[in-house]
Amino acid sequence: AGIMPILAPIGLTHDNRTLININADTVAGAVAVALKASKILFMTDVPGVQDANGKNIENLNADTAMALRKSGILKGGMLPKVAACQAAAASGVQSRIIDGRVSDALLNALEGTSGTVVT
Repeated sequence: AGIMPILAPIGLTHDNRTLININADTVAGAVAVALKASKILFMTDVPGVQDANGKNIENLNADTAMALRKSGILKGGMLPKVAACQAAAASGVQSRIIDGRVSDALLNALEGTSGTVVT
């Protein structure tokens, strides 16, 4: 339709009196599932999910993600990204975390040559 929707992840408390900021990664994953998207890309400032040695993990499954969480390697802002990717992937949405600082990051991700695929 030639439009680009912009979503502000703002919600209300149960009494409709207080605005709350909902994590944008969580919202993006839920929207991708609701729209039955074919792909979702999360851009961040690292090459993807990294292991204990700082090496990028090309494919992240649920068991590895859980192990990284338990060990404390997966932390901070990467936690909601991975959780949103896992939820989307469970609904059939191809999910990938990519480095938004890289030139042609989106093109590389669409071609499947960068970041971390989350299953």
